[in-house]
Amino acid sequence: MLILSTNSAKASEIRINISGFLEAYKNVEVYVFPRNTTTQIAFLKTIPEAKIEENKIIFEPKKFFFEFQILSNVTTKFNIPKIKKANLTSTIPDYKEETELIDSENLLIKTKAKQFKEKLYSSTQELLHEIAEYIRKNVRYSKEYLQPQRASWILENKVGVCSHYTILFIALCRALNISARYVSGIVYDEEKNEFAEHAWAEVYFDEYGWIPYDITFAQYGWLDSSHVILKYGKDLSEPSVKYLSKKEHEMERLSIEGKILNKSNIEMNFSIKIKPYRTKIGLESYLPLQVEIENNHDFYFSLPIYLTKAPGEQEEVSKVVFLKPKEKRKIFFIIKIPFIENCKEKCIGEIEIRDFFNNLASTSIEISEKHERITQKQAEAISSGEIIDFSCTKDKEYYYKDEQAKIKCFVFLKNKQNFQLCLDTCISLEEQNATLEFVTNSSEIVCVKLKLENTTIENCIRNEIISYPIIQIQNIKTTQTTYGNPLEIEVNFYSNIEEKGKLILRQNKKKIEEYEININRGKNFILLNADSTKLKEGFNNLEIIILHKNYTSRKLVSFYIKKTSFTRKILIYLKKFAESF
Repeated sequence: MLILSTNSAKASEIRINISGFLEAYKNVEVYVFPRNTTTQIAFLKTIPEAKIEENKIIFEPKKFFFEFQILSNVTTKFNIPKIKKANLTSTIPDYKEETELIDSENLLIKTKAKQFKEKLYSSTQELLHEIAEYIRKNVRYSKEYLQPQRASWILENKVGVCSHYTILFIALCRALNISARYVSGIVYDEEKNEFAEHAWAEVYFDEYGWIPYDITFAQYGWLDSSHVILKYGKDLSEPSVKYLSKKEHEMERLSIEGKILNKSNIEMNFSIKIKPYRTKIGLESYLPLQVEIENNHDFYFSLPIYLTKAPGEQEEVSKVVFLKPKEKRKIFFIIKIPFIENCKEKCIGEIEIRDFFNNLASTSIEISEKHERITQKQAEAISSGEIIDFSCTKDKEYYYKDEQAKIKCFVFLKNKQNFQLCLDTCISLEEQNATLEFVTNSSEIVCVKLKLENTTIENCIRNEIISYPIIQIQNIKTTQTTYGNPLEIEVNFYSNIEEKGKLILRQNKKKIEEYEININRGKNFILLNADSTKLKEGFNNLEIIILHKNYTSRKLVSFYIKKTSFTRKILIYLKKFAESF
């Protein structure tokens, strides 16, 4: 069972210590330290005492000091700009310019940016969302590539870390004449329980100011409060610290440590509903899961959602959904149902979807080897909306050897079009919806193909083939009784068929009782109340027979009937005589 944690740290008070060396240098300028912004307040203390300016801290080292420290308590909050309008105008030219790393004039970058520009998006927010999603889905995260690289290299090689994601995003924005800047900071890593250095981007909106876009954390247009801003820049190449003596010297790295003092949560209400394409599904199948998300707010939002429970390991466990104000959207996850030994007969699989803010929806499905399978191609076609439904059913749960099977198939397409349904032969149609029935010799697997213009989808049905019926009486129990009282007989038997049948009680080849019964597949239990007056007092041998057409299963049972008084026997006979009239 796949279970993921989606509760990101939402820190409100963070302690940060930044340190470096002073030895042998006249003075030091530090550009990386917690800033005062609209979403965070920093209280700074320096050792030794230093001059704190808006964009740098200047240390003038005194005797006996070999290290400097910037100690800070930072209060953060969620940065959720409530953008209701779609217009974006960038009036900060410095952050539209090409740099060495952000080579936005490169032909590869410009070509990719043009592809986004040519698509018709409902808003600038949707355009930026699509750029961010393209990078998140296509650039593989790998710590083997830590060295700074140009945006064109990242686009071509599609590998990197948070800084590479940010460089490429900014380059594509600037190629579209959108002002974007590089943010250096730290973020809380919940798995390691520590802060790590991090990078993300900000895009400028005239009416709203700088709006954050963190590709790594899938937070587009907003930011959780575990992020702490330490520096703004045009790109990654600007220094963090300068050592000023006779010859200016730059040190590449500082020591940065963070600790959460207090963390708080934020609630945002999004409505989530989930609907499996099938509630009963076969093993080794692909199941489309429809997720409906409703934005209950009057502003744009890109919402990360997570598949937190599903049978087996899943390839895709997260999506980011772009929502307009008050919009409802439907998306699909495709769940891969593996082979599970315990589910061959039947089992229940739990499915759960959560969003970043822990709004959730859950459901369950029945998994069995006997249920219909859905192929990967069919699941993808359903999820893409190319087909609404393509399913086939059989007329019986099982077939005898050489018996013909009737297979009924239903096709529901998005639009009216030409298609073929093929089993032993192909039938061509031009419809939107159709129902067809095939008659074919029964076999363990019967596959019907739906042939569309650009794809072929196969729907396979697994049949159970029975050579002959099996009915096995496994156990018979009786209770002691007195002549004239009902005789309780408990019959347990197994069957591989589901039919109507008869249960017969016989003694010395004479039929005593006959009952119409339903024979179910698997284990059966029948409780009878037999008339003891049709038997004899003392020891009895009774033959139990279960009859299905020409197939018979039989078993003997012995029991004892207690004697009754002569007077009671007379009363029993008189009662029977009266009932016969």
